[in-house]
Amino acid sequence: MWIEFFNLLKMRDAKQVTENIRTTASCLLVAVKICIFQTDRFSKLLNDVIKEEELISSSNDEDVRKIHLSFGEYVYQFTVVIIGLSNATAVFLLGSTSIVAVIRKGDPSAEKPLIISADYPFDQNERWGASLFLESVSAVLAAEYFNVCQVIYISIMVFVKMQLRILQHQIRNFDFYKQTDSTFIDDLQLMKGIIRSHQSIIRFVGELNEAIKLMLLVEFLFSSVNIATSTVQLTVEQNMNDAAFSFASAIILTGQLLIFVWHADDINAESINVSYALYEFPWYEKSKEMQKIVHIMILRSQRPLTLTIGPFKPLTNEVITQVINIAYSYITLMQSSY
Repeated sequence: MWIEFFNLLKMRDAKQVTENIRTTASCLLVAVKICIFQTDRFSKLLNDVIKEEELISSSNDEDVRKIHLSFGEYVYQFTVVIIGLSNATAVFLLGSTSIVAVIRKGDPSAEKPLIISADYPFDQNERWGASLFLESVSAVLAAEYFNVCQVIYISIMVFVKMQLRILQHQIRNFDFYKQTDSTFIDDLQLMKGIIRSHQSIIRFVGELNEAIKLMLLVEFLFSSVNIATSTVQLTVEQNMNDAAFSFASAIILTGQLLIFVWHADDINAESINVSYALYEFPWYEKSKEMQKIVHIMILRSQRPLTLTIGPFKPLTNEVITQVINIAYSYITLMQSSY
């Protein structure tokens, strides 16, 4: 692939160069994700999520189980949409490539269409069937890996949102939980339990951020490049098949970044909502010591939980604007160079 890339640079072919850059960036992104998802730190996070989910699903509190069920349905619906879109794009790519190949079958001099730009140790036109098979397998694996990565990311982010929502529910129904507890506990004991739950969520988000901040940095950098290359592909002369795929790629990649930002922003908002829940429950009727503890917890919860893009900045809605600016700069560079 790298050999092909440098050969194309000498040819000054904008279409082939951008296509190779897009393929290379996608492959590198997959490699980085594989390395991150297989680390002990990330595996521990997934195990913690599974154990906590089991505890929540077996809770005696019906309201907590309903919250858990609603977030589970949300993840399921999101999963169906993601799998449907990515698989539909992969099927369209494979089908359209095959159709173009059938159309060109009668012209021996015509170049056979390929799914991705890659360098093989044989003539791709002469052994087009073998090339198409290898690229089809790669496309299917890439689509399924994309699905898995997205579902894992969304599941963990939604898990954090669910924990924060359950914490808010427990705070707002503080007196109810005190009355229904099978063992006698006072206000301070119950509030200390809530504080421990809050600290556990804060610690989990910190560990999650450490585990995926490099992945988010690479994701946004390479996605910016891929969005730009897909847009450049739309501006150069090509067939409708390539144009449709480039358009679909740009839309899916932009949507993927929006999903990242959206869920990170939701965690930010839900973490602040904990302070609102604390303010809403009748803390003013409690003891002085209890009021002091609630006041400290309100101050802490007003500092939002955030994910960061590498060591640089929080993952917020402003990041999308910056990605678009980077993509635009890249498009301008490619158009001026080629």
